[in-house]
Amino acid sequence: MLGRGNPVRLAQTLAKAATILVVIAVTLGGAVALGSTLFESPPRDAAEFAARIEAGSTHAPPAEKRTAAERRYVLELSELCARRNEELSDLDLRVPSADRIPRLRSWRAILARHSESFAAITAPKLYREDAARAEALSRGMLDLADSALEAWQAGDRDLFEARVGATELLDERYDRTMLRLEAPACVTH
Repeated sequence: MLGRGNPVRLAQTLAKAATILVVIAVTLGGAVALGSTLFESPPRDAAEFAARIEAGSTHAPPAEKRTAAERRYVLELSELCARRNEELSDLDLRVPSADRIPRLRSWRAILARHSESFAAITAPKLYREDAARAEALSRGMLDLADSALEAWQAGDRDLFEARVGATELLDERYDRTMLRLEAPACVTH
């Protein structure tokens, strides 16, 4: 029966079928890559979309283990830290590292604004302990920065260096705490 049909028409039909199969495979592959299916409703908000993407990630825990409030908290915290990181990058461009006092004053102002905004975000139960620790570490860094500036004004360079060094140690602890809050955007080192 093959000999009686039109070979061009048969080739066109096979090419169309192959194209349709490729389109279906790409569509299903894209849905799987996004961690969803074609039969799910679209995400309601950015937090839900991020949770769907995160669910498809091999680096993140499954979204089922976190509530919507916890996901929103992590997203808010990440956005807050992204703004702080932009300010720190701007500081790096504006103030040379050799200008230690203007740099410390600017860094302190950025940290103070960030700390205030961080404290205004209500942490869900899962994150409350680490959020409280992060707030305490921020307050400690602000106090040490103030003390370092006072030592500089008093002419005590050794105390200044000790306070700056202690601030850096607290900053490392802060970074570890932010990782426990699932906010790697908040890590500055």
